[in-house]
Amino acid sequence: TDMIIHIVNPKRVRLITALDAERTRECLFEVNAEVNEFRFGHWYDQEAFMIELQANFQSSEDLELVQKMAGNVERKNDQSYADDGISQVAVMTVGAAAKADVKVPNPVTLVPYRTFQEVGQPASAFVFRVGDKGEPTFMLQEAQNGLWRNEAVANIKAYLAQAVSHMQPNVRDHITIIG
Repeated sequence: TDMIIHIVNPKRVRLITALDAERTRECLFEVNAEVNEFRFGHWYDQEAFMIELQANFQSSEDLELVQKMAGNVERKNDQSYADDGISQVAVMTVGAAAKADVKVPNPVTLVPYRTFQEVGQPASAFVFRVGDKGEPTFMLQEAQNGLWRNEAVANIKAYLAQAVSHMQPNVRDHITIIG
């Protein structure tokens, strides 16, 4: 019997049968990735933002830069950061009393956990924003209109193709992978 591994999206994969005489398919199994959901496009307070960054993103240079800025922005009576739409400069605490300006470029390239842990997580560009809602707030907005999904599906397909290639020929020859 021929089977199809259908990569529905970066979080869902199904094993289905080929069309039968009534032109229907049976779903033999379905798997869903368990991923923590960072809310892109939503404002976070400083503490929640720092926790979400550590829990939902792979370590990278840009992540460290975002964490450094978000972790050290302080609320003052006068302006604590500047924004020209391309980059932001924030007054940050360095040591006990000294201050320094740190420039964070936009967009930043980050690697969030958004698909199956067994495959490579796609990097994406994000616009990083600092807001003032009485206290400093932070937001990441996707900047590539979901292009990461194509890379994630390709990564899943490559992973499954590798796994299928190690199966016996009488099984392997009856499996098609689509994504």
